[in-house]
Parts: sequence; C-alpha cells; structure tokens
Amino acid sequence: MKSPERSPSDRTEQSADGKAALEAFRELAQKKMCKFWTSPKDLGGIVSRSLIKQIKTRPGVGWVRADLVPSEFSAIETLQLKRDGRRLARKIGGIAIDATEGRGEPLTGR
Repeated sequence: MKSPERSPSDRTEQSADGKAALEAFRELAQKKMCKFWTSPKDLGGIVSRSLIKQIKTRPGVGWVRADLVPSEFSAIETLQLKRDGRRLARKIGGIAIDATEGRGEPLTGR
C-alpha cells in the first residue's frame, strides 16, 4: 500500500514489535519487484498487469500454456505410455485365467 498510515487502525499492527516487523517486511519487499496501490480497486489491476509483464519478460516452467507445449513432449509421453503398456501386458500375460477350464491357474504350454 502506498500510504499504510492511512489504513484503518483495526487493519494495522497494534504492537511495537508488529509495527517494526511490518516495516522490515515493507523494506524487503521494496527491494524486489514492487508496485504501490492506493485503493483496493487499484490493487487488482496492478497485480494483473504485473503478472502479464512477468510472464512475457521472464518465461519459465509453469508459464507455458498447455496448447503451446512442443509436440516433442507429446511424442515422448506417447513412447513412455507404449512402453508401460507393453510391460503391463507381459505382467498380465503371466497371470491369465484359462476361461475354457474355469481355473485361475497360469496358462502354460499353449
């Protein structure tokens, strides 16, 4: 907040320790990316614009839209799924049930 001293007294720190901790936090925050706001209406717009700017200027993991993921990722994922499917099929094949005889024994010699 641009002028925290204007906040209603029930929305600010009451103790001296709390006020000192809040001031220390404000000083730290101002060393980072910081924008000031004067009213709750301003805050939403400032946060929204700042997020959009961050996404454009500092792209990173998690900022990529799902529909823009490179197709290589899909191919790799497909290969992994096929491999897992083959492994599971082999595992299931070892415990197959002989439906003609109605027994739950492994199939052998067929």
